[in-house]
Amino acid sequence: MGRGRGQRPWAAAGAPVVVLLLGLLYIVSYLDRLILALLVAPVRAEFGISDTAIALLVGPVFALFGGVFALPMGWLADRVRRTRLILAGVLCWTTATIATAFAPSFETVAILRVGVAVAEAVLFPAAISMIADLFPPDRRAAATSVFVGFGVFGAFGAFMLGGVAVQLLGSEPVAIGSLFLAPWRATFVVVALPGLLLAALFAAAVREPPRTASIRAAVPVDAAPTSPERVFARRNMPLFVLLFVASALGQAIVLGVSSWLPSLLVRDFGFEAGQAGIWFGLSGVTAALAGLAAAPRIAGHFRSRGRMDALPLICAGAIAVGAVPLLAGFAAPSAPMLLLLLAAGYFFLVPSGTYAIFAINWTVPSRATGLFAAVYTLVNSLVAVGCGPMVVAMVSDRLGGGANLSSGMVVLVVGAGTLSILLLLAALRPFSRLCETIERPVPGPSSRGQYETE
Repeated sequence: MGRGRGQRPWAAAGAPVVVLLLGLLYIVSYLDRLILALLVAPVRAEFGISDTAIALLVGPVFALFGGVFALPMGWLADRVRRTRLILAGVLCWTTATIATAFAPSFETVAILRVGVAVAEAVLFPAAISMIADLFPPDRRAAATSVFVGFGVFGAFGAFMLGGVAVQLLGSEPVAIGSLFLAPWRATFVVVALPGLLLAALFAAAVREPPRTASIRAAVPVDAAPTSPERVFARRNMPLFVLLFVASALGQAIVLGVSSWLPSLLVRDFGFEAGQAGIWFGLSGVTAALAGLAAAPRIAGHFRSRGRMDALPLICAGAIAVGAVPLLAGFAAPSAPMLLLLLAAGYFFLVPSGTYAIFAINWTVPSRATGLFAAVYTLVNSLVAVGCGPMVVAMVSDRLGGGANLSSGMVVLVVGAGTLSILLLLAALRPFSRLCETIERPVPGPSSRGQYETE
């Protein structure tokens, strides 16, 4: 039987495997990134540093270097073989993770963490580019959602997997060859090994897919200065930056609490580090995935009733409702109650970041989507990753150190949550006006719709 034009049978057979491998690499990247949050106590003890110093590595280091380097990595992903780019990134970040086990000083740890951040910046843009070329348009969104789902699991599953590694290594020095490493140092070696294995599988199983024309550039470089996409971007980018900052503040709550909750369980409830990671990971990932499954249904319900402009209000409501059980959890008398209330809060708070993405998908012209998505990534990195963990640590240190982590979390939830809601309410009317300018989509291959440009 002949093949229809545009079909790629080799991709149809191998694409799910590629997405699986990319997703597993995404999980490993989170594991190598977040393992430090489970090792706060021994790292502090060895180097004599504060919570703020640890937070610099967990938050601003990845925010600054990961967010900024994502832009040139995305540029490279559009111009070189993405399979080789991903392999280079994986090998670099796993090498930096292993090298952390032998760091003689906190300064060396910080430099190696920078290396992990820069190398991991390769994965997301290169993976999204590959997925777009592996799948036809009608399957592309589902494949992308699966890949992002691996990332969500990785963000919370890293605490479970890292907790298992910490528990297995125990408290005695670990022999690696002829060397004996402290358990926290050996943990960095152990969590890096899956990345090397997956890199080998990826190199053996994945071929570079041919590029499609649509992936070359989100906004063509030869587009006229007055093209609809550029006019749309010039008129509406300030509104979207407002939405992105508000969304990122909601994610700052999630990342700030997530980065320090294992330490809170250790310090206030007597958990072992491994136990803290496992129990927090289980409660967090369950609530996060449930919330992410519900968010598109909620947003779709309003869109089907002609209320696409309600997105900022939905996001504000999710942040307000999610903050209540979270604040109650910080005063909980027991760890199970804390974890239960945290899960209830995460059900609403974790999906708050997706509503800004829905706004991009529903209102931005197709040839400008990449531009807006890149700005979203940068803002989210700087605000959520950069500020969330740092605020908790700074408040804790100012109040006297480790016993005040819950106070730092309260300040973060109240401050970031209030500011996010105010920004979303400020964006409500201009976003409603934007939605009113979008004409009804014209039936045919492109269903994005047309936009007023004059």
